[in-house]
Formats: sequence, C-alpha cells, structure tokens
Amino acid sequence: MANETMGRVLPFARSAAYLQRLADKQRAQGHLLQALELLRMSRQKEPEMLETTMEMAETYALMRCPALSNRLLFSLLENDENDAACLYGIGCNFAALGLNACAVDCLALYLHQCRDGEYAAEASELLESLTAETEESAVGPEARLSLRMERAVGALERGRPRLAARLLRRALALDRRNAGAHALMSFALLGDGRPREALEAARCAVRCCRQDVRAQCAMAASLAALGSMDPARAFLRRAGECMEDDADFSLVCQTARKMGEHETVIRLLTPLENEAPLSDAILHWMASAHYNAGHAGEAVRRWRTLRRIDPMDTVAEYRLRMAEEGALAVPVSYERQVPLEETLSRLSRLRLWVQEGPESLRARWQENTALEPLLRWGLSCPEEGVPGAMMGVLASLGDARARQALRDVLCDPFCLPEEKHNAVAALHLCGETGPFYAEISGRLARIHVARANEAADTARYQALVRAVRARVGEKAEEAPLQAVCRAAAALPGPMDALFRARAAETALRALWGQPCQLRLARGQWRKIRRCARRILREAGYDALHQL
Repeated sequence: MANETMGRVLPFARSAAYLQRLADKQRAQGHLLQALELLRMSRQKEPEMLETTMEMAETYALMRCPALSNRLLFSLLENDENDAACLYGIGCNFAALGLNACAVDCLALYLHQCRDGEYAAEASELLESLTAETEESAVGPEARLSLRMERAVGALERGRPRLAARLLRRALALDRRNAGAHALMSFALLGDGRPREALEAARCAVRCCRQDVRAQCAMAASLAALGSMDPARAFLRRAGECMEDDADFSLVCQTARKMGEHETVIRLLTPLENEAPLSDAILHWMASAHYNAGHAGEAVRRWRTLRRIDPMDTVAEYRLRMAEEGALAVPVSYERQVPLEETLSRLSRLRLWVQEGPESLRARWQENTALEPLLRWGLSCPEEGVPGAMMGVLASLGDARARQALRDVLCDPFCLPEEKHNAVAALHLCGETGPFYAEISGRLARIHVARANEAADTARYQALVRAVRARVGEKAEEAPLQAVCRAAAALPGPMDALFRARAAETALRALWGQPCQLRLARGQWRKIRRCARRILREAGYDALHQL
C-alpha cells in the first residue's frame, strides 16, 4: 500500500529534481508505476526539463505502453539535441506495435544522424532483422497477393468491409487456394452483415488448409453469428491449439471476444498480463473481459491502474466510476470507447462551454480541469465529425498545450490519415508551419506547411505569374491567376520553371473551359494534365472534370 500511494503522500513543496531522483530509485527497484507518477509530478513542476520527459517515455516503454511512450518522444523531436535518441526510441516503439516499415524509417534516420551513437549497435541489429523480414515478404510470386491482402486488412480496420471484400476478390483471382484470403473474405462478409456467405468463405478456407488458424477463427466467428455456438466453440478451441505466433494469438483473442467467450479471453491473456502487468492495451482488454465474465472487482482494479498510467484516459475513468456506482451495463465493449449516450452527454457539455464565449472557454482551459481530457478523448472518437470539431476548438485555444494535443494526433498509429491532415491544418491555423514528424500509412513522414503569404513573396511565384500571364494574355482575371500560380509554385518536387508554367496554363484554361494549345508528346502531356489537376485542387477550384 505504501508503494501504491507514494505519489500522493509526498509534500508538494518537494522540488522537481528531488522527485526525479526519487523516481530513479523507484525504477531501479522495479516499481515502474510509482516511478511514472513521481516523474509526472516532477514534469508538472518544471515542464521545461526535457530529461524528465525522456525518462517518462522510457518508463512507458518498459511498462509495454509503446503508444504512450511515442506520444512523449514525438513531442521532444522539436528539440534538436534530442532528435537522435528520440528516433531510436520511436523506432523501438513502432517495432513493438508491429509497424515495421515505420520502425525501419526511424532506425535508419537515427543511424544516419548518429552512426556512432549510444544505441548504434542495438539500432543496427534491430534494423537488420526488420529489413530481413520486409525483404522476405516482398520476394517471390506471392508479393502481389500479400499486398492486396494487406490493403484488405487495412480496409477492415477502417470499418469498410465492402471495400475489403472487393480487394479480396482481386487477391483470390491470383490464388484460389490461399486459405488466408478466404478467411479474410469471411471476416469481410461478416462485417457487411452476410453471415451465410461468410460461412461459405470460411469453409473454403478450411478446405484449403485445415490447420490454418485464420480459417478456424473464420469458421468459429461465422458459426457464432448464425447462432451455432457449440460447433463455433469447437473451432475456436482448435484454433487455440494451432497458434504459432503473435499474429495467430491476436486473431484467436479477437475472435473469442466477438463471440462473447470472455473466459477464453481471460485464459489467453493471463500469461501476457503476468509478463507485462502494466501494459495499457492488455489491462484494457482484461478489465473488459473480467467485467463481462462477472468479475467486477478484478475489472475495477485494472481500471484504477489504467487511470494511474494515463490520467487522460477518460474511457477507464468512465467505466471505473460507473462500475463503482453499479450502473455500468453488461457487456462492456472491448473497444476503447464510451457508449453512445455518454458520447452525446460529453458533446452537449462541450457545446455549452463553447457557447459561453471564447474568453470563458480559454479560462476553463487554463484551469486544467475536465476540458483537456474531454478534447483529447474526442480526437479519437469514432463518431463522424467529432475529431474535426475537437481540432477546431483546440485551434481556437491555440496555446502550447492545445498545439501539443494536435501534434499527438500525428504520431497516433490508430488515427486515420485524413484526421492527421486535419490536425496539420489546425496547427497551421495556430501559426505553426512545422516541420512536423508524423506516422502516415505506416511510414514516418516529415511535413512542412508553407504559409500562403510566404509563397506569394517567393521569386518562383512572381516569375510564374509573369510567365503564365504572358501565355494566357494580359486580360486574365487576377484572382484565379494568382490562386493557380500560388498553388503551382508551392508544389513539391524537382519541376523546372517551364513545366510549372505549362501546368498552370493548362489548369487556368481548364477552369475557363478553353482548349489548351500545348503540343507535347503523349507521355509529357499526361504528366502536365495530372499536375494541372493537382493545382486546381490545391487552389480550391472544382474543375477537374475538364482535364
């Protein structure tokens, strides 16, 4: 009990340095959660101490919370002194999350910046192993099939089962005997509300390979969807006996939770929890499984631990509060989200705060009460339009904490690419132009946003305006001419001035409905037209159908 309350009984007069030293002792003794709480208190006292933030990130990594660790490490990338060490840590965290391509980017960039650094040997070894896995997966005639299946998995994860089914039909055209593709097709059809067709696809998967874990899980899920629970449990048990790696384990566990086999989920996850008792992902799943299985006390204990790991976790806070009041409905979702009625309640509360006016909202934000956790929750809310609304509120607040919340979206591997684009736009409204590091579609990206008035002042823009005006005539309307030239000047890539001018002229003539007089080879004309479409899109004109 003394260890659990260590962070609460310390007097607030203690200095940040003292708290950090005490955290080091706790970590050396293996008390990671207590060390994390002390480091958080130290950081609150002196937010400018970058060493404390780095130690918090390392502690999260030791606790097997890679996403929370990366959130802190990405915030340190703006400081040039920390770039190399942060990139190594981010690469290790991405590898733990299974995002190997992004981990390779980070580790390669670390070795480029710091070839003889402290972690160079470990980075080289990890990079070599990840690169070998990538090369092996890309060699041979199955490379195209694997790529199509990966795209289908991505569509399923984004909640688009119909698109996944279409992609899998293309994959099966390459190999009709691939059990994994048939199993994925079964899951896609289940997601699209077609359980009988899903069962047929699962049977095809089993016929292709009886020992394939994906096929066994597809049979279990489709049979459960049709109400045949006894044979479904038999297939699930058989899948558990055939597991070979982490991917198989994850699939069996997810199938069990969708079937409502909560005791099976507990049995599967218990060894992992014993190995990593402070992993936020495992704790969340175990808490949901225990509560659904009727072990409310075990669930409450884990939700309390989650609150200590991340005070911004409002899902754990909601479930803990409702469970203690005896008002939490059974079953609770395994997804890390609150029910719809709570979502509507939170949005109503935020609307009232916004309606009070900008000054009142800013004062509430400075009080550091419930507003920041609510906005951070909304950034990951699956309801359409909610993340964008939260970004708008954060952009209106615009201070360092609000900008950091927006930057955290960029490093979240569970956020959609379009949401990250919206976060960059919101940061631009706050006056930031980057560069920002971001995870985009499984790769590390470095984004720089140029201001419109900066583009207008460049020599390239001025020269482009003169060249295009000479091509289209002096009577050209000034507003569309400037918008198109500004978009053309801001396009990235090694384009020469003549190519930009031709593309801008093509875009303008398409906007006016005029034929373009350029006489070019077919391949070059195709490139010009593609670039002109992009210019019109960036300039905000909807005339793409004319190109």
